[in-house]
Amino acid sequence: MRRVHRNRLATLIAIDPAVPFYRSYPPCCRTANKILFVGQTQDGQARRLKCAPVTVCSAAQRSVIASLAMGLDTVAVIGSFRQHNDVVQQVCTILRNSGIEVTSPVGANLVEEGIPFVRFSSDNVDWSDPTVQSLALHRILRASLTYVVAPHGYVGRTTCYEIGRLIQAKKPLYFSARPQDLPVLVANEFIVDATELVRLILTTGWTPSWLFRDASGMVDRLERDLLDGRLRQD
Repeated sequence: MRRVHRNRLATLIAIDPAVPFYRSYPPCCRTANKILFVGQTQDGQARRLKCAPVTVCSAAQRSVIASLAMGLDTVAVIGSFRQHNDVVQQVCTILRNSGIEVTSPVGANLVEEGIPFVRFSSDNVDWSDPTVQSLALHRILRASLTYVVAPHGYVGRTTCYEIGRLIQAKKPLYFSARPQDLPVLVANEFIVDATELVRLILTTGWTPSWLFRDASGMVDRLERDLLDGRLRQD
């Protein structure tokens, strides 16, 4: 049985009418004109689903599959877990309920609230804070895009650090609000609420962008020069 390329998902979809659609993973194998997938239901149970033509699926399901075919099925969510973990978790729920994988945060419940570097109950107790942060960066940087939850423009110190790493890596960044505690230029197109972000991800042909990829303002040119090593002397 040979592997099937992800773009096959654009015309074929895994669906079991008896199970509410949640999300599909890349196909396991192909036999004749059928593709077998491993799916997952809302209760987290893995299911082996048969493939059906995309015409039998709902518009929402077709949008999810189109986004999966383009590789836009993963989002990292960052923000001040110390101050706004409840809002962060609400955003994660919206994304997951739309069939989008959240690579970070993995956990939901904080071990201790109010301390400078909060940790989730899912974090290994034997890991140091720097280890937890470095592993979080691995999860963040492997996502298709990162969404910054910034209630009233607040992101916090650790999130500022993560945003810097993402900009330096030329990774797509989107914000719930324009950051007020970080002097970084964010154009209006990169400020969207969670519902609009989901709509964009599930829009066929949409591609997330790096903050300074196309704009021609002075800050945009300076940021591109930084990454290209063209350092100014003035």
